[in-house]
Amino acid sequence: ATFLLDFEVILAMVKTNNIFPFFALLDIKRVYSRSEHQQGQQECGLWFAESSIPNSGLGMFAGRDFKKNESMMESGDVVIPIIDIHLHQGDNWYFLWDSYTWNSEALWMDLLGIDVVDGASPGFGSAANSFRDLFNVEEWIPEQSLAGLHRRSDPGSGAFSPYHNRISTAKIDILKGEELFVSYGDNWFLERVEDLGPIPIRGDLPKATKKLMKWNKLRKNLNETIGNSSLILKDLWETFVWNSPYTDVSREFFSLPKAWDETEEVIETKSLVKHRRKQSTRSEKWLRKHGICGDNILEGISAIKQAGRGAFATRNLSRGTIVAPLPLIHLSNRTRMSMFARNGTTAIKDSPPIGTQLLLNYCFGHRESTLLLCPYGLLTALINHGGKQRSNLKLQWSDPSRSNHQPEWLNKTLKQLRKKKGAVLTMELIALRDIVEGEEVLIDYGDEWEEAWDRHVKSWKPIDGAEIYKSSEEFNDDMDSLLKTEFEEMISPYPPNVKVMFDQTFAHSSKWKRHMREGTLTHYKKESEGELVPCDILRWTEDENGNLLYTTVTFDKAKEKDERYQKVVNVPREAFIFQNKPYTSDFLQNNVFRHDMRIPDELFPGLWKNLKANKNIEKEL
Repeated sequence: ATFLLDFEVILAMVKTNNIFPFFALLDIKRVYSRSEHQQGQQECGLWFAESSIPNSGLGMFAGRDFKKNESMMESGDVVIPIIDIHLHQGDNWYFLWDSYTWNSEALWMDLLGIDVVDGASPGFGSAANSFRDLFNVEEWIPEQSLAGLHRRSDPGSGAFSPYHNRISTAKIDILKGEELFVSYGDNWFLERVEDLGPIPIRGDLPKATKKLMKWNKLRKNLNETIGNSSLILKDLWETFVWNSPYTDVSREFFSLPKAWDETEEVIETKSLVKHRRKQSTRSEKWLRKHGICGDNILEGISAIKQAGRGAFATRNLSRGTIVAPLPLIHLSNRTRMSMFARNGTTAIKDSPPIGTQLLLNYCFGHRESTLLLCPYGLLTALINHGGKQRSNLKLQWSDPSRSNHQPEWLNKTLKQLRKKKGAVLTMELIALRDIVEGEEVLIDYGDEWEEAWDRHVKSWKPIDGAEIYKSSEEFNDDMDSLLKTEFEEMISPYPPNVKVMFDQTFAHSSKWKRHMREGTLTHYKKESEGELVPCDILRWTEDENGNLLYTTVTFDKAKEKDERYQKVVNVPREAFIFQNKPYTSDFLQNNVFRHDMRIPDELFPGLWKNLKANKNIEKEL
């Protein structure tokens, strides 16, 4: 249903001759409903600001209190699959996205390729930092949807990620101002000790607290023996802790307070976790001065044909408002996005590329440069092209006082930027005019992008077999049809592009039974932490309430040969998910649209324009 515009807003548009946005708004669909908490209030629920962790760039902070299990936003994150990039490009280069991506098994995307599939999760998955003992935001499995597009009829098919709405929820009660931390897993830190040092992993803060309490006993003993020993203890602390060589190698030593005054606070609370959580909390005044509101947009179905999903304003935004920050992940050589034909598990790199990673469509570039700048941020990946007429947002370089932007890098060469292991550039999206709550927000991708899209639409033809193609997304949307047993599949098999998988959560726990009774199985499935494994359906039956239940046998996907290893009896349809087999998804076909968004000339540094100056730039890079 279309939303109703306030009469005064319309009148103001007419009085200022700003009538075009009014007509544009009539087309925009209201694609979400506000919760009672958010109706009528304008407080910012999520902030971007400098992290409390030193040298960690931007962090995310709570703009209000969140209860345990409450969603952090009303719509979740986009996830962009990165398929076998090191198979196609080799391993002897540094890919900054490797520090920001998520394991494909955690996202149920591992069947998409044949080597290593990663998921770029540019919202909470990239923007929030991780501190294992302060972990307070849980992330879940994304949904799959083609947004109504089909490869038989739509030129936009394969141009955007089908993985979306990756929900983030509060793992514990979160107080206003607290920094938000997701879990990267212990291995992420253990694999980066050389670059980051001995960052504490799960359980290190409680262990360090015990050491500090032993120190407190020593302090009491000294006080009883020699009286006031505070100066001696301070010297001991600074010598054996602050300047200790163990601080550089021991995660527990690294966890201890460096300043003597801090030890008193920790001893009083008997918890380094509470102390660190307090240290990571910022006041609303500080966040408003040093931060940028991060929940100004929300996911919905775009009013633009072929665009799929889009981003919509969650509140009225006045002209000049910073709608969202765009921290940028740099890639100095765009040809790293190229994909090649394969001979088994080997890419044939001496042949022309046959495709391009989907990630390219979510990155900024320039016609005179090999550089790509790929933004991350809350739902900013959903912002579509509005052209010069309909765009209501513009790009600008960020103010360093409220971001991790380091402007000195605008005066460095691509060779220098290529060696930088960390995101050091940030842009911002600025409202060009007043934007009404519920309006789709749009930016100008540039004339070159628009011309490329027009050429694509005119020349596009569906690939062979598109008419009869049925994707995993379509099978997953159809929850009413019976799943085929192994014997039925022998007679009438599923299409060769899909495989039925079983969610191990339903084998390891019976909590789903309560959710089935309460009608919340869909929500339970979103929060699944189970591994997906191949399976065969043996039979189905109905329970006393008419619910269909299946008996299945699963396979060990770690083994080369199919080997049945587990039988699971009477589980619901929600326990099964269809996945696309390797290289069969829409976004991996050879007729899909690929083009980077373009940075305006006035914003792009001359030192980065390397294509005109050196035609053999690919070899140099």
